Amino acid sequence: MGMETLFRPVRSGRYHRQLTCVLLLTGMLLSAGRLTPVEGSTNLLRNPSFEGGFSAWGGIPEIQMAPDWTPWWTERQASDPLGYNHRPEYKQARADLFPDRVHGGGSAQQWFTFYATHVAGMYQQVSGITWGARLRFTVWATTWSSVEDDPRQSVSAADMRLQVGIDPTGDTNPWAGTVVWSGTQNHYNTWGQLAVDAVAQGNKVTVFMRSAPDYAVKHNDTYWDDAVLEIVGQGAPPPAATQVVRATATTGTCGAVPSGWVSYKVRPGDYLSGLAVTHGTSLAAVIAANCLQETTIYPDQKLWLPATLLTTLTPVATFTPTDEPTAEPEASTATPTPAATDLPAPTPSPTPAPPTPLPTEATAIRVAAATLPPTATPEPQPAEVAALVLSEATATPATVTMAGPSGSAGGQVGTALIPSVAVAAVLSFVAGWVLRGRR
Repeated sequence: MGMETLFRPVRSGRYHRQLTCVLLLTGMLLSAGRLTPVEGSTNLLRNPSFEGGFSAWGGIPEIQMAPDWTPWWTERQASDPLGYNHRPEYKQARADLFPDRVHGGGSAQQWFTFYATHVAGMYQQVSGITWGARLRFTVWATTWSSVEDDPRQSVSAADMRLQVGIDPTGDTNPWAGTVVWSGTQNHYNTWGQLAVDAVAQGNKVTVFMRSAPDYAVKHNDTYWDDAVLEIVGQGAPPPAATQVVRATATTGTCGAVPSGWVSYKVRPGDYLSGLAVTHGTSLAAVIAANCLQETTIYPDQKLWLPATLLTTLTPVATFTPTDEPTAEPEASTATPTPAATDLPAPTPSPTPAPPTPLPTEATAIRVAAATLPPTATPEPQPAEVAALVLSEATATPATVTMAGPSGSAGGQVGTALIPSVAVAAVLSFVAGWVLRGRR
């Protein structure tokens, strides 16, 4: 077919009528609004690639934001450790200066802290959403966390904990329990995409980005670019105007606040499981009601919790150890003291009499001689008497018993030894006296 054939004027009326019908049908469909974009083909965000002139948000020079985006951060508390929860600095990352820090286009949004941690991000609220539309939010991110200054590598990096979220109600509070958050990720010195899905619960939604490094290193920098919010399907139809749908604590429906629960602002020192116990509910119920992806919470974060504290619930008997011993009823352990009784006076023991000395052979002879009547025996001669006296004088010394004074109780008794010479003299005198008397 030649070129003249392709550009030959249409002379047939039949072709002319067909072309006219096609054009009319197209016009009717466009006027009726029946040509709708294919799901997922339209980005609902404004300035999704963070281009344009950056400006100081709120008149703060350290917070330079891309148009149509709003920053947020956790304010540092006096009780926070040194170097934790500082307000980050926001600025434009330019491709002409640092091409590795921009994913597409001429710039990206950057925020960072220096020798400090932060809990911060940015958000954008989008209107004109159909109730029940299933939405997907994606964004590309990279981080540089390092104790050194080489921007090409992260050394001893902190866990940057990057997340994205959607609030299907359109609330702009990043701590609201209605925000549906993704899991945490890290993309050190390389670009990675984060994503999260949610079903719209009104005619507007809000998308969030967040980073929360867990350690204060020299550089905690994050870079964000090429965000997309698109419709990927249709969720449940909206409820009737008079119908109020609320989930109980046991249903585990994400984002549905149970009846009787109120908003609570997290304080320094709070932790999720402790709040669940304090408010008389389970950790799983708190996670479900607040659509949490992790149990880490931060000061000033808003949570939905039961209004009733544990102190008003029916107490459960539990054992709680204390530092002081529990007082117990005192039991009488003292042994009763018996009444005093009169004891008999002690009876004095008799003092034993001193043993009577046994008579010696010589004493026995003297006693016998003194007590027995004289017998008719031949009288001894002086020589014999002298021999007797001499024999007695050389015998065992005589013992003499000496009594105490007359009438004295327990008189002492003693013995004395008479020298042999004295005994012999006495006996010699007695013998001589006896012999003279007999003559």
